Amino acid sequence: MLLNNAPIEVQKEVLSCILTLNKEFALQMCTSLNLYDIIEKEEIDIVDVVLLFQEYEIPLHIATDSSIWEEFINSIVNETGKKLLTFLKQFRTKLNELLLFRACYRYNKPIINDDDYDILLNLYTFIYPNTVYLKSQSYDDDIYDGVVKEVLVKNGILRKGTLSNSKYAQTLRSAKTTSILPQEYYEDTFSFIHSSHSDIFFSLKVDGMNAKTGYVDNQFELALSRGRDSDGFDYTQALQKVLPNEIKGTSGFVSITGEVYLKYSSLQKLNAKYPNKDLKTPKSAAGSLMIAHDKYDKEDFEGLHFIAHGGENIGTTITEKYESFIKNGFEVPPYILVLYAEIPQNLTRFKEWLKTNVLDILWEKGEQLEIPSDGVVCEKIDVSLTDRKDQYSDANVAIKYEQWKSPQYKGIVEKILFEQKRVNASVVLQIKPVTTKDFNVARRVSVGSPAILIKNNIVPGSEITFERKSQAINVLVTD
Repeated sequence: MLLNNAPIEVQKEVLSCILTLNKEFALQMCTSLNLYDIIEKEEIDIVDVVLLFQEYEIPLHIATDSSIWEEFINSIVNETGKKLLTFLKQFRTKLNELLLFRACYRYNKPIINDDDYDILLNLYTFIYPNTVYLKSQSYDDDIYDGVVKEVLVKNGILRKGTLSNSKYAQTLRSAKTTSILPQEYYEDTFSFIHSSHSDIFFSLKVDGMNAKTGYVDNQFELALSRGRDSDGFDYTQALQKVLPNEIKGTSGFVSITGEVYLKYSSLQKLNAKYPNKDLKTPKSAAGSLMIAHDKYDKEDFEGLHFIAHGGENIGTTITEKYESFIKNGFEVPPYILVLYAEIPQNLTRFKEWLKTNVLDILWEKGEQLEIPSDGVVCEKIDVSLTDRKDQYSDANVAIKYEQWKSPQYKGIVEKILFEQKRVNASVVLQIKPVTTKDFNVARRVSVGSPAILIKNNIVPGSEITFERKSQAINVLVTD
């Protein structure tokens, strides 16, 4: 039977989401639904599963509403995520799950890695109509109320900030920001660039705390976190220690958006000075300095940096904005402007050119300046060529390959921990401590399925390879 009609193709795509992460889970799913036709198969083919769901006329929500699916979600979030989902109890809807994931990411406490979240977002918005709006909405516009807000507050994810009493606070708060679509393959970047004939602005994507600053008639007025009045933070007192007090060449209200981070060397000094604060990354340390500024000494802010990358009423094009930033004393990320005519039209040559002439150069500059980065922003100069309507801007994408792939580490297994669920078992490897690039200490690695242990002959004493996903979860890497 050929998959040559739209309904089957759509279901194939959705079920691919279900099966992408764990084929053992798919096997259990089929068993729970009394689909025994493929149970004896060693490998589950996605076409077989699609045809089975078609044959049995089973709505997809039956799969995702099952207890097995709930346990599966628990297996792909970190320990904090499991705790938050448990607090939801009977209010654990798919919308509330997504809001929790988004809130934790927004406030720099991710509980699920980016790839898994993207899969769930696509799947849930296909099946559950009340979640669809999240695909076209920025995290900044999410509203937390009822049990979701209660869970976030009780677990320290969400705290009411003391916002500036400036009359411009709401103006700055209302400035919209969009997410940047990640790309993990050269081919995607090649297509993005050649979808128009625009010149391209490449810049290092700084891995910091996002902050919005406001200037009125050229004078510094306030600085706020991303978010709404009810759940934002006032960064004014902290950032006034590092930002220019005055800018030139503007008038009225000017907003400047950027990323705030601490240099690695400064982070080490702070941890030596405040061993009980447990400042793990340049990003989280910057957040601590800005939110709890009164708990630190004046010299502690010397390593705090604000990198400007966007704004309103301070230039029209990205190049004009950067020129204004630099002229007014702001730091900007390392960047390279490339004319469209200079970009190779052949994919093979494009890969070589992009790595040598852009990625390697920006990486080296970032390392020299001690700037934590999680990619390279590839932005079209001609914004008239963009018209995307969802939470992403189609003016830019984030390159996440080469030096910005999820880093891999080696670890030695000390124990294999099994946590028996109602249907399946969660497997975690306890390893000898490994310090990761983001200065966390990895002690546990998620496996996903007992079958993976058998297939890869993993026992105590085995050396394993794992990745740290989204600075949140350590995941086993197998061949």
